[in-house]
Amino acid sequence: MMENSGMREEVGSIERSMERVQEGMTVVDLGNEKVGKVEYVQFGDPQAATTEGNDLVRPAGGILGEAALGVLGDEREPDVDEPLRSQLLRYGFIKVDGPGLTGTDRYVRSDLVGNVSEDTVTLKVSKDELPKER
Repeated sequence: MMENSGMREEVGSIERSMERVQEGMTVVDLGNEKVGKVEYVQFGDPQAATTEGNDLVRPAGGILGEAALGVLGDEREPDVDEPLRSQLLRYGFIKVDGPGLTGTDRYVRSDLVGNVSEDTVTLKVSKDELPKER
């Protein structure tokens, strides 16, 4: 019984941290190295076993629709391969826009968020441990 209580407290703590994260906040890793800025926040859905059946419907329009996808891309988040995508949807995640024009976008699972201050999110891991956008 005590184990379940501790687990609920941890999940509650993670949810409270995620509620404080806002777009535009600076994200730094465990070594205080800048990862980028928060671009998108998605709360977790523990009931999401998989993402099967949740794919975007392809636009109609034949060649024009395919050209739009080629230019605009498939906008579903997180843009990573399975099974990582399902895991991020279950836990919740932050999409971090990499610094500069050539910075790599990365995804941070909600349980890897350490401290959230006024304008900075500090992670529990190094940025090299974070999955990158495809």
